[in-house]
Amino acid sequence: MEVAGADQTRWRSPGSTANVRLKFDIDNLRVTLSYMNTITVRIPDELKNDLQKISETEHKPVSDLVRESVRRFVAVERFRQLRRKALPFAEAQGFLTDEDIFTNLK
Repeated sequence: MEVAGADQTRWRSPGSTANVRLKFDIDNLRVTLSYMNTITVRIPDELKNDLQKISETEHKPVSDLVRESVRRFVAVERFRQLRRKALPFAEAQGFLTDEDIFTNLK
């Protein structure tokens, strides 16, 4: 176990690549368990300011907003990939547009 600060402990499970960080905030009686990875993303000042404003309005940390945005982006990309794979099979069955599929489902 490595001590990363007076109020913070970092732990790595044997054989694991994931870091687990325990953060203790005695003044506010809060314990945070974090097991997520960290990445660095460079963004323009304007985007950073926009994120900060949304963070304040929504009372959510910027990291939560970014995490949710990335999660949605990944979901949309997965859907697009599946759609590209399925498209030839759908066209072979006569489904050429989204409207063809919705009409057939009714």
